[in-house]
Amino acid sequence: MDKINTQLEYERIRILYSGAPRIIAGTGMLVVFLTIFIKDYLPAVYVWSWMSASLLLLAPGIIVARLFKKRLDNQQIKRAKIGAWERRWIYTVIPISLSMVVPVFFPLANEQFIVVVLFLTVLGASNLMTSGASIKTVAVANGIIFIPLISRLFLGQEPYFILLGFFYIASIVVFGSYALSLNHTMVENIRYKINSNNLSLKDPLTRLHNRRGMTLFVDKLIPRSRRSGKPFGLMIMDIDFFKKYNDTFGHSAGDSTLKKVAKCLIKETRDDDMVVRYGGEEFMIITPETSVGQIQEIAERLRQRVRADTDVTISIGLAIYSDAMAFATLIEKADEALYAAKDGGRNMFVLAAGA
Repeated sequence: MDKINTQLEYERIRILYSGAPRIIAGTGMLVVFLTIFIKDYLPAVYVWSWMSASLLLLAPGIIVARLFKKRLDNQQIKRAKIGAWERRWIYTVIPISLSMVVPVFFPLANEQFIVVVLFLTVLGASNLMTSGASIKTVAVANGIIFIPLISRLFLGQEPYFILLGFFYIASIVVFGSYALSLNHTMVENIRYKINSNNLSLKDPLTRLHNRRGMTLFVDKLIPRSRRSGKPFGLMIMDIDFFKKYNDTFGHSAGDSTLKKVAKCLIKETRDDDMVVRYGGEEFMIITPETSVGQIQEIAERLRQRVRADTDVTISIGLAIYSDAMAFATLIEKADEALYAAKDGGRNMFVLAAGA
């Protein structure tokens, strides 16, 4: 899955979970109201057993929704694995949907049965509106509700029950089409938002992140690093003798080389790393959860890749973040290491003192 689609899935499922409190609260209210309505027409054991079971079956959804929010707030959800959270939500929807359709088969008079049908119709509409970000969730929840409901209508003795069954079949086709359209519109809006946001955070020449993108990334990374106790690394690198290269071969060749170097950096870094065009011929790479040994390995791969795939070399300064350090201080340390690499002969990396 490419980066845009990963971001899209992340936003889509985040929207799905943002509607979770409403669907849980709404379902709970429907259970209570339906209980109040049917308690005078059925044995108490039917009513209270069904109500207790239904309210209890809301608990998994509450737990999963709270866990998702907590991990999202703590930035513990990896974007590439966000799809697992959609499946978890569907697993919580199945048992409560099965419970909600049980009253369809209670021994109720026609008048009371029609009211139950109306309650379930409201629930189905609520599923459509609050879970529109996930077609799978809408299909599973409403399929569990409406297939038994329609079957029960066709089993009814009254002609208008059969007519109502056909009405619901037609409604499912219409609202299914609406659900697909709603989901498509939502996905396209998310895609537009992501593309617009990416344009404002990317360098137009190299398509790497710019300083604004770096700032947003670091603002989230530092608190996460402090909570987890896992340090992150910083690399600042410079193309050796780039001014001379530009003067010799021209700015067009220089721009082409910048793009080639950017591709090399992307190839040799991890998905969670951030590669930044820091300015001119200078680049920065931020590497979350990285030890001293790991950042040195990455730096050596970068140096070799650029030397092999382009006609320039790079010098790199490395530094490791420590708790309570300002990011500006980390940049200064990496910058000092970069100058040491240049003074040492270029085409090499140097680790900052005390890293």
